[in-house]
Amino acid sequence: MRCSIAIGAALAFLAPPVAPAAAGPEDCPGHELKPDAVAERIRHWDGFSPFADWRIVELKMAPCVHDGRVLSHLQISPPARLSPHDLPYRAWLTILVDGTSGAPAGPKPEAFSDLVAGIRRLAARAERHEEVRRFIERFAVVRAQIDKTGQKGLYRLTLTADAQAGDRAPAITYDESAPDRITAYRIPHMDSLPVRRELLRMIEVLSGHHPRCRPSWIDAHRTVAAGPEAEPVPWTFRVELEGAGCPAAFSAELEADGEVARVNTNDPTLDAKGDGQ
Repeated sequence: MRCSIAIGAALAFLAPPVAPAAAGPEDCPGHELKPDAVAERIRHWDGFSPFADWRIVELKMAPCVHDGRVLSHLQISPPARLSPHDLPYRAWLTILVDGTSGAPAGPKPEAFSDLVAGIRRLAARAERHEEVRRFIERFAVVRAQIDKTGQKGLYRLTLTADAQAGDRAPAITYDESAPDRITAYRIPHMDSLPVRRELLRMIEVLSGHHPRCRPSWIDAHRTVAAGPEAEPVPWTFRVELEGAGCPAAFSAELEADGEVARVNTNDPTLDAKGDGQ
C-alpha cells in the first residue's frame, strides 16, 4: 500500500484509503462491523493513547475479512494547538481489526509516540518556512495533508487552498527529506511565492521562446533523490500562458544547475531538447 509504514503485522501509518478490488462472495468473506463502533474501540485502545487528544475524522473499512482481520483506514486530526496558523492537519492511519469484534488486532505500537513527535516537528518547521508562510498568508488553506517520505522518520506536508478545484487548486509541498524542503507548488502568479531560483530560470527559458507571454498558472514539481549519492532531480514545469498570440501552455524540464533538459513550446517547429536557452 502506498505511503505506509508497517508496524508489526497489524498496523501501518499514513496509508490513504485504496478502493478494494472487486471480488466474488466465494473469495471475499464479508463482515458486519460498523465504522462508528470500530472507531470507538480504537479510541479506547491503549495502543492509540499517543493520539488521545487527536480527533478521529473518518473511518473506512475494507469489505473483506482476510485471516480473520479487516483493514481499517482512520483519518485523524491533531489538536488545534499544534498549528500556529490553525491549519487543518490530517493524517491517515491504517489499522487491522478483528473481523468479528472490531478490536485492534495487534500489539501496542511503540512507534506511535515517535510518530506524534515527528508530526509536531514537521508542523513547527513547515510553518516557519518562508515560502510556506507566504502561501498561508496568500491563500486560505483548506487541507494540510501529512504523508510519509521515503526516509524513515521524515514526513511531507501538502497544503491545498481549494479542495474542490482538483488540479486547479493552489498547493505547496514541504518535504523534510528534500535539501531545500519545497518539492512542488501550483500557483496562479509569480508573486504567490518568494523568489525561487528554478522559477526565475523557467521564466528566462519561457521569455526566450515567448517573450510577450505571461504565466497565468504555474505547476512545478520534482521527486526527492534517494540517498546522499543520488543524482540531483530536475524540476518539471507546466505553465499556462496569457497574452496576444500566446500558446495555451508551455512546459520545461530544468536540471538542478539550471540547464534545460527539455522544452515543449506547444509549437512542433520550436520543440527543443537541451537547447540551452
